[in-house]
Amino acid sequence: MAAGVAAVMLVGMLWSTFVAGRRTIMRADAPAGGLAHEYRDGLDALRTTRPFRLLVVVFCLQAVATAVMLAGGQYVATYVLGDETALTGLFLALVGPALLVMPLWARLAHGWGKVPALAVATVVFTVATLLLVPAGFAPGGWVHVPVALAGVAYAGMQALPMSMLPDCTDLDRTLGGRRRSGAMSGLWTASETGAMALGPVVVLALLAVGGFRSGGVADQPGSAHWAIVLAFSVVPAVLAAMSLPLIRTLGRSYPRWTERT
Repeated sequence: MAAGVAAVMLVGMLWSTFVAGRRTIMRADAPAGGLAHEYRDGLDALRTTRPFRLLVVVFCLQAVATAVMLAGGQYVATYVLGDETALTGLFLALVGPALLVMPLWARLAHGWGKVPALAVATVVFTVATLLLVPAGFAPGGWVHVPVALAGVAYAGMQALPMSMLPDCTDLDRTLGGRRRSGAMSGLWTASETGAMALGPVVVLALLAVGGFRSGGVADQPGSAHWAIVLAFSVVPAVLAAMSLPLIRTLGRSYPRWTERT
């Protein structure tokens, strides 16, 4: 799996270096104050441009939800399914569908609007993760089905907010009179990185509360077993559901996102 991910990253870097670099691009004005100025611009955009602020919060909540699932996958494979190699299947079930259904989310966004499409993706993710709760009673290969459904939703939860980010930078330029898309994108990336880093923290905290033991599989108490199951199901569902009211507010803050294109 590591070799596969490394290969995908290598292809992306080679493409961006030798193909994308040859194309004509629009260059933004260089900031006068360096990195500190970039951070100030990003934070100021977060303060003044409400749709951007809401979008960052929604994206971070959903990033934490996904990161919790990814961090809990190893524990589910080892201590719930009883097979460490099952992690590969769980990972592919969660991430693999994104490669196939991404165009479908784009079509849905054009037909329904970006915010309604994001709401659908979030509801599907919430339902899919809740369907994993019975794994605490009856673990088995069937868990790959709701995980794959969550992966379908994950594609929309990634693609749709990313498609809204340029709209935010354009709106910010209209409000402030100058382009600071680089600063806003940098803040976006930093926020996503921080949110993804919270996933393992949440999982480890749940395992600590559940009395998880770092010994063998047979040594785990029932509370640790359920801590793993809940970290892989209920916790991501709750985090995703928490973003739904914000998604509705997001549509009101920028009505164009609710329109067909």
